This record gives sequence, structure tokens and C-alpha cells, in this order.
Amino acid sequence: GLQEGVDYTYIKGSLKYKSNTVRTYPEYERLVQDGQISINLIFGMDDSDLDWNPMQSNDLNAANYIRFRSNRLNQGYKSKVLSNNEIADLIGESYDTPYIEELTKDTPKGTVKIQIYFGGIGDILFSRYFALSLKTAAVMAYNGHSGLGKYLNIKEIERSAGLKIEMPKDQYQIVFWNGCSSFPYYNQMYFDLKVTPQDPTGTKNMDAIANGLSTFFTAIEPSVSTLVNAVDTWAATGRRISY
Repeated sequence: GLQEGVDYTYIKGSLKYKSNTVRTYPEYERLVQDGQISINLIFGMDDSDLDWNPMQSNDLNAANYIRFRSNRLNQGYKSKVLSNNEIADLIGESYDTPYIEELTKDTPKGTVKIQIYFGGIGDILFSRYFALSLKTAAVMAYNGHSGLGKYLNIKEIERSAGLKIEMPKDQYQIVFWNGCSSFPYYNQMYFDLKVTPQDPTGTKNMDAIANGLSTFFTAIEPSVSTLVNAVDTWAATGRRISY
């Protein structure tokens, strides 16, 4: 059998209870950059062997994409689907071209631009778009499988894709890891990218939202819509919705 001190050891830990806050708000004003609120959303496919066009795909996340898109159009957003050349200019060329659509709306606080990516996950184009989103978007949400901590692991993406992931240290961002049990997988590694001498924990310029437990694909669209609706409400009316 297993022997203490040889195969395992006991470690005494301590827990300190922290009360949940009920009046914590996003810093909405800081999301506006040059008159624009940039929101990048990734809908990762459940089965990348299916059609990569969400408007005709049977993939589970295609249904979420369509519902999210329809709700935004009902809110007055205008749609533009990027051409293959525009996608190539954005993230490079490939025989598997993801589907990328831009939804825009002018508001009193600035133009809200929602760029939505639908495609496979774990490939080079996904990695490039993911890195681009972290570097440029004020609000970024990944919606799909967590891959047991692999798909959004910074070191794994950098190693497999041969790129460097960076986040702007002086720009406030909201990130949402909308995948199964994303909290234990994706946490400190992203705050580390925001660390500065003035902010040694990297928390002043990033709010992170993650799922503590496993979740279903049917929960993806309502949860990401809740976040986007909060930003849209503030941009359109100035009303603040708390976390």
C-alpha cells in the first residue's frame, strides 16, 4: 500500500473566508478606446468536422451563434461578414477559413463593435485570432470546450502556434472564459500578463469571469449575452448593471 512520507504527505492549509460583493461593477468608461468599445467573441465548434459556416452548420455552438446574432440584430446592430481576403489580412490564410462577422452599433458612449469568430479550436488560425483578441479587445469572451485546461493555456498556445501572447498592461479589459470548469484552468496565468510595478497582482486592469463547474452548451449563449447586454445597456443609456 501507499506509505506516508514515501508516496504522499499531509499538508496543513488555511482558508480565509471572503464575503461576496453585491455592488461590484465593471468600469464601463474604461472600456471605451478612441470612441469605440471593441468586443471579440469566439464560438469554438463542438465538432470541427461539421460545416464551418454557422448559418448552415449542425454544430451545437452554431445554434448559439445564430441566437446571439439574432438578438444583436434586434437591438439595432448592423452586420458585415468578413470576406476570405479580409480574414487573411486579419489572421492569415488557410484552407480552413473560420467564419468571422462584425456587428456594429453607434451609441452615445461610442461605437460598439462586436467581432464574432466561429470555427475550429486548437489550430493555428484559432491561436492567432485568440492572441489578437487578447491584445486588442476591451471585452473578450471564449465560448466552447476548455479542453481540460489545454485549449486556452498560454504556454501551450505559444508552443504549438509559435507566437507570443500579450495583453495591454495599461488598458482595462473584461475577459470571460465561458467553458467547462474554466476557473481552475485559466486564472493566474492571465493576470500575470497584466502585472506592472504599480499593479503587482495584475488585477487593476482586468476583470475575469469564469465557470467554476462544468456547463452545457445550452448555457453559453444566455451567459455571454448577459455580459454583452450589460455593456450595450451602459453604452446606450448610461445605466450600470453590476456583476
